[in-house]
Amino acid sequence: MSKTRFNMEQEIFAAWQIVDDLNLLHEAVLEKDITRDEISNTVMGLEHLYNLKFQRLMSTFEELIKSKKL
Repeated sequence: MSKTRFNMEQEIFAAWQIVDDLNLLHEAVLEKDITRDEISNTVMGLEHLYNLKFQRLMSTFEELIKSKKL
């Protein structure tokens, strides 16, 4: 599938979701009885998920540069 600038824009917005996810974790730490293990597991999960999102974004960026669509 050939990617477009629209794809890249959507992937950038998906990457910004980290802010909302961190705010939710912050809220859980302050307001819920969340354990250190749960916090650690959540952070590791976020790290893995956002690594995948940023890899996808970089792949799209590279594809657009190679195809001279950017």
